[in-house]
Amino acid sequence: MSKIKCLIITHRPMLPDMDGGAKGMYEFAKAIHNSGINVAWATMRKKGDTDLTECPQASIFSSKYFGPSVSNNTAGLLLLSIINSVQPFNMWKYESEDFKAQLIDIVAGERPDFIICEHLHTAQYGGVLKKLYPDTPIILREHNVEYVILRRMASGFRNPIKRLIYAHQARRLRKYEKKALGWVDQVIAVTATDANMLNSMRPDLAHPVEVVLSTITGPDRVNKTFMEGGAIRLLHFAAMESPANQEGLLWFLDAVLPILRSLNIRFRLSIFGKGMPDWVAHYAAEDVMVRGFVENVEDAYAEADLALVTVQAGSGVRIKILEHSIWGVPIVSTRVGAEGLVHPLESGVSVCDSAKEYANIISRFANDPARLYEMSNRGWTWVMNHYSEKSTARSILSLVNRVKGTSARL
Repeated sequence: MSKIKCLIITHRPMLPDMDGGAKGMYEFAKAIHNSGINVAWATMRKKGDTDLTECPQASIFSSKYFGPSVSNNTAGLLLLSIINSVQPFNMWKYESEDFKAQLIDIVAGERPDFIICEHLHTAQYGGVLKKLYPDTPIILREHNVEYVILRRMASGFRNPIKRLIYAHQARRLRKYEKKALGWVDQVIAVTATDANMLNSMRPDLAHPVEVVLSTITGPDRVNKTFMEGGAIRLLHFAAMESPANQEGLLWFLDAVLPILRSLNIRFRLSIFGKGMPDWVAHYAAEDVMVRGFVENVEDAYAEADLALVTVQAGSGVRIKILEHSIWGVPIVSTRVGAEGLVHPLESGVSVCDSAKEYANIISRFANDPARLYEMSNRGWTWVMNHYSEKSTARSILSLVNRVKGTSARL
């Protein structure tokens, strides 16, 4: 009996899996692959991407197809979108006739049993393929409710022009997102919060949006030593190309850091992440180290006592929270950053609303190292219990079977 075949379409590479977005897609693909399904992958790229076939993780894919490059010039594309397009800029930038033609050829050759479109950005291609291959189940995996991110970012910007532009794009994106939910057979969200929002947008869907949790893998067990040297070692680890991550870090550095320094505790903050903007270097000090890209995540987590999630605008679930936990690092997060977690009281994530509360939580950990050990164990156990590969793969196959009406089994 031949294996079930799946095609995964992404708007950006999932390799190397060095940021939350890429890791979220890769872990999902790996869960499907490890269940015994052949996984083919088609992706667009950013200009300057290296040879992705050389990544060790690429071996999980039975076939790999790389489409056209996409510009990194977000500001320029935003301006062009306002002038020339009725589509939201962060969807319009991924519209490519060449990629559409390539995908049609790929599906004709691969003949997948089902197709997964990762992120709203690829929904347009799911809609095209649905018309050509109506008997092939197509699933859109919404990592976030996309318009909510832009709306929250707009409300947080200090610059009134940026607020106006992003609020306009958020309204445009909501209309687009509402339409896109109907272009495929099934939409899945990564949290119940997101699923409820999407279902309220489109209560008419033949198959309501369902929740399929993200998955994460890491060491079987982590034996950490906390507070070496007497100072609490803080970690901010995020993909810094993201405007939401930049705004969150800026909030911490401007609002939380001065309060933290006034609390008379010893701490050291390390800021990791690819695409580090130049302005972050201006905050470097004896207690703040700007480290940038790290090749091996284990190196970052080995010297961390407490991870900081600082985002003020987001949706979905933060893959970095799952990754921090699987490596045994306790977390303090904004409420937005922790939104959508399964059983948050079990998670070992400390959630707060204000800069003062954020600094005070860090101070309490610094003065109570035993609590770091407790929260480390709690977080690792929580991730292992709720975000497993096997449950993810079973959920996907169950949805495919229901849409298609077949008896395909893992």
